[in-house]
Amino acid sequence: MSRPALLLTLFLLMVRLSAFAATWTAIDVPGSTSTQVFAVNSLGQVVGDYSDGVTLHGFLLVNGTFTTIDEPAGVLTGGTGINDSGQIAGYYADSSLVYHGFLMTGSNFQTIDPPGSRGTVTGQVNNAGQTVGWFNDAIGTHGFQWNGSAYVVIDEPGGFVTNAFGINNLGDIAGYSVPRYDSGFLLIQGTFNTVQYPGSVDTVAYAVNDHGQVVGWADNAQDKVIGFVLTAHRYSALRYPGSVSTMAYGIDQSADIVGQYMDKSGVTHGFMRTH
Repeated sequence: MSRPALLLTLFLLMVRLSAFAATWTAIDVPGSTSTQVFAVNSLGQVVGDYSDGVTLHGFLLVNGTFTTIDEPAGVLTGGTGINDSGQIAGYYADSSLVYHGFLMTGSNFQTIDPPGSRGTVTGQVNNAGQTVGWFNDAIGTHGFQWNGSAYVVIDEPGGFVTNAFGINNLGDIAGYSVPRYDSGFLLIQGTFNTVQYPGSVDTVAYAVNDHGQVVGWADNAQDKVIGFVLTAHRYSALRYPGSVSTMAYGIDQSADIVGQYMDKSGVTHGFMRTH
């Protein structure tokens, strides 16, 4: 689909969504002490991670059923992305507490480590199986894109830290960089576009869908940590009802959004926001 056609689709989507109130649903893995949700695909399948009070586990949520994801070599595992084919991206820490990314296809785990990495975390995965993430080496922290056979390093010009979190089916990438901006970015065809929530001291862009809608979170003096969705150059705040803080991590093609919130007791819960 061409970008002009996508813009028309986005406009029609905005019109449709404006007619419906949003529904917020908490997501808590049974028996967990905290839950985070990082991605949702077009089938409504959700991935994230949870703590059982001892260590971290990834999880897949399908039609109300939770399935735990533990990388066999890991002492902890997190799930960060899922595409429409059910491939799951994430990360694990080995017995030396070195972090590695992975892509899970069926029950097969494929480790993702860019050359020279001293620690890798994989973010989201698109329908072509392309993943993004970030890694540490002797110089600093870099983003990367992996297409299944080759790595492309992503460094925002002027920054010593670049994190890539989300990738859509067009290859657009959402992320965060410091210190040039201390802000989010949307990388489109090699060009970095700044994502900065109005009035914030720090903004993180975490995911982008095929309509160009971006979600993430921002820290500002007035509202502390709030989630946001950026649609056609317009920022809208996302606050889970009654929460102390909200972070948005994933968005699907219908603008359903997932993330985490903290309640007044300091407990972290996952959420999904639907229309």
